[in-house]
Amino acid sequence: MPEELFKMIDDSAQVTVKVFREKTSAAHRHDEVSCELEDESMVVIGGGATGSGYPGGLLTASFPRPDRKAWVASSKDHGAADEHDLSVFAIGLSIQGLSPERLKSFITYEETTTPTRVSYPVGTATRRDGASTLVGGGFRLNMEQTAPGNLITSSYPEFDQSWTARGKDHGAQSKATMTTWGIYMKKEIDIGIANLKYQVNVLPTTGFSDPSGNHSATAFIPKGFAMVGCGAEVQLTYGNIGQLIYQIEPAHFPASPSDNTPERWGVVAASKDHAGHASKDSLKTWAIGIRLQQIAGP
Repeated sequence: MPEELFKMIDDSAQVTVKVFREKTSAAHRHDEVSCELEDESMVVIGGGATGSGYPGGLLTASFPRPDRKAWVASSKDHGAADEHDLSVFAIGLSIQGLSPERLKSFITYEETTTPTRVSYPVGTATRRDGASTLVGGGFRLNMEQTAPGNLITSSYPEFDQSWTARGKDHGAQSKATMTTWGIYMKKEIDIGIANLKYQVNVLPTTGFSDPSGNHSATAFIPKGFAMVGCGAEVQLTYGNIGQLIYQIEPAHFPASPSDNTPERWGVVAASKDHAGHASKDSLKTWAIGIRLQQIAGP
């Protein structure tokens, strides 16, 4: 059963975000898990997953379920056996005054799949209707069950209105297509009560690692925003074989009075070189937050 980890409320006090986690009941070499939203008032707006850093339970999918009530993710070992647990995180969104069905009318899940299996699949979901703004995204690598495996290296916002995902085979040819999701919200939300209308302010933040064999990076959401999107990108050093991502996780960091650190929320991502193929690359992590600003009404 999913566990509620933490919640966030934006400065307007109209947006509530909750993060839920579901884990595999037993360790497996290949895992797929759905994390349900344990709150009927919410719609899934984002999510992430954590596999294993050693030897390697590597991510192959992280995306919204079609009913928008869960986030789905999968992982696998590759070249080295790793019976690992997979944790999947679902980010649920509610806005005061909106039912889940009405809230979904302000959200678009743009989905696209590349047409041909290749060794280095790249997919981009884009929406340019002028009325929507990008708040997150997801991915799924589609490969034959008997194939060695294609693995994720990036899932991140590219430019203002596009979400891009990249994968690769690793040490053995294994072709796949890429399904990419871009998640968009309307720039303005009409609550439908007393002419109350809000503008959706979106703020992406980033964090970087130093080049190393295995590393992580954290991006923090500024105070007043509620986190809705998670992303990561391995920034390949020219000539390297490339690192693989095993973690894209929404996280809560409690306040620490001993060093005056405030309570914070953000995204932790991690990648690794793998199966004897050294690759000292860097990792960029994204956290995307939203905040409502009233523009009409009493």
